[in-house]
Amino acid sequence: MRTQAMILACLVAAAPALAEPAAHPALAAWAGAWARNDPAGLAQLYASGARAWTALARVQAVDGPTLGYALAREAEHTPPRALTFARHQWREYGKVAVASGLALAHPPGADDRVPPLALRFSMVWIATDGGWRIVDQHLSLLPFDDE
Repeated sequence: MRTQAMILACLVAAAPALAEPAAHPALAAWAGAWARNDPAGLAQLYASGARAWTALARVQAVDGPTLGYALAREAEHTPPRALTFARHQWREYGKVAVASGLALAHPPGADDRVPPLALRFSMVWIATDGGWRIVDQHLSLLPFDDE
């Protein structure tokens, strides 16, 4: 845990030098729904046939009921957390975009002594008539030491 806290402290200290860009509106919408524990709002951001490794999943969730169940189960077992991004990028290639980086999940009501959970993420999005939709996602906890 100490190593993870040290990594996060370094990221925060370097933040002004990194000049982190604002999250793309689609990524910000995903973060907002995730922070509210809103599985229905999250589900609307996934394209038909989407696949997702969520932070708590042991198997990959696939479109429809499986993805909806995974998102609802994760919301059920995770308190709402504000989500911010660090060292992330949104890169567009025509109608396809790739978002990846570090997401920081801040505990609700916690003070600065409680470090946020650090999550690695990568997502592939496609542009549709209804806006950007996720077709593939991987979200996992950043490894840390138990020293």
